[in-house]
Amino acid sequence: MAELVPTLPAWRYRAGARAEQDRDTIFSRSWQLVALSTELGAPGRFVRAEVAGRGVLVVNHDGELRAYHNVCPHRGAELVTTERGTARSLRCPYHAWTYGLDGRLRAAPGVTPPPALELSNLRVAVRKPFVFVSLSADTPPFEEMFGAMFDSIADLGVDLPALASAATVETITFPIRADWKIVVENSLECYHCAVAHPGLASSLDLRAYRQQTSTWWSVQRSPMRGEAGGRGTDIGPHARTAAGQDGYVEARFHFLFPNLFVSIWPGSAGFSCTQVLPLPDGTTRTVYRRFHGPASTESERTDNREFIQRVIDEDVALCESVQRGLDSGAIPHGWLRVGGSGADESCIAHFEGLVRRLAGESGGPG
Repeated sequence: MAELVPTLPAWRYRAGARAEQDRDTIFSRSWQLVALSTELGAPGRFVRAEVAGRGVLVVNHDGELRAYHNVCPHRGAELVTTERGTARSLRCPYHAWTYGLDGRLRAAPGVTPPPALELSNLRVAVRKPFVFVSLSADTPPFEEMFGAMFDSIADLGVDLPALASAATVETITFPIRADWKIVVENSLECYHCAVAHPGLASSLDLRAYRQQTSTWWSVQRSPMRGEAGGRGTDIGPHARTAAGQDGYVEARFHFLFPNLFVSIWPGSAGFSCTQVLPLPDGTTRTVYRRFHGPASTESERTDNREFIQRVIDEDVALCESVQRGLDSGAIPHGWLRVGGSGADESCIAHFEGLVRRLAGESGGPG
């Protein structure tokens, strides 16, 4: 039997102090995707990224990935200002203090010998094809948090590293005038799909929709719908054909707390990853990357592109509507339908429990 449980309070979704609170209690204490392992495959390769509002630098030091704050200890200047590249050392553009890729200060003009300074080390985790960084020493080990989820993807016969290395990658980056939690929660349920996503609902068999939650991750899954009476066609004829030719016939949407989705779509071998990134003004930047495997054709990629753009446009409108409603002050909180038959909002309840847990409130999962 379904029950209704209250959501987070409405004020938790409003701009202001909330953005700083989420940064300090959630993003600074979680694993954040910063690069693909293919971008850091050779010694000397580096990638610059941002985690919880702080600049970070990931480098390949003789085959070992290391992560540092992108800050020179001398006066605080950024060591690297380009997004990615190759370097033998890290030379600060302000005063030319130079660090080895191991983080140790090698030279400082006018200072002989150079002082025993090192760049601040950060924790780095690699689960190919992804590279993650955590700012906190208290974040549980990555494999402990998410290893079982990646193992479950491999058990499907989906080789993420192989696909990423051979894929044609398409990226869609789009703004949403809504809090990042609204955006995440929108993608953590398909209760709204039949109403708000007619194309998606006609392409997936929502009668067989299933959900699973674990400590730090969750997954939603649904098989592709059979084609009958004109239904099931919105996913595209070429994607549908590829699904029936040794492709994937089931959609799986894996969520890594707090803001990353790794998804498998019906069609030829491939996957997508979606990062939901909060901005200081309370809005969100979403980065969707689709990794089309080598068996995909341009026709199938066109199907994928048109299909996902429709879903994105529908979701942006929904999230921005929710934000306006919560900003109005008309309700103290929303409600979640949990349990019962069919798609519910239990994955959102799981997500909100983790938000409360990191904020030191009651209600987090065990």
